[in-house]
Amino acid sequence: MPLVKQLAGSAWSCTGSWQALSLSDHGDAIGGANPDGRGRWGSMNDPTLGDEACPVYRCIYVDVRGQQHNVRVSSAQDELVAFAAQDMRAPLATCTPKK
Repeated sequence: MPLVKQLAGSAWSCTGSWQALSLSDHGDAIGGANPDGRGRWGSMNDPTLGDEACPVYRCIYVDVRGQQHNVRVSSAQDELVAFAAQDMRAPLATCTPKK
């Protein structure tokens, strides 16, 4: 199943500079650094980012409140690690599924 379908409709609790993140099944994103931040999310497969930072088929983009983020998804889809799109060296937040 494609990564987007696996994550659609999911809600996440985050640590770091993000508090929470919700990914709708229509591509809307809510959360990020601001709990009411609104934007878009989707699949991102950019091999130029490198396998460590954002591996192909394991990376999504989350753009909220005009800020672009790349988000690495763990292979078990039980953790998201968010980076500013322009700086993939320092994670901004780590998110786990809301229970």
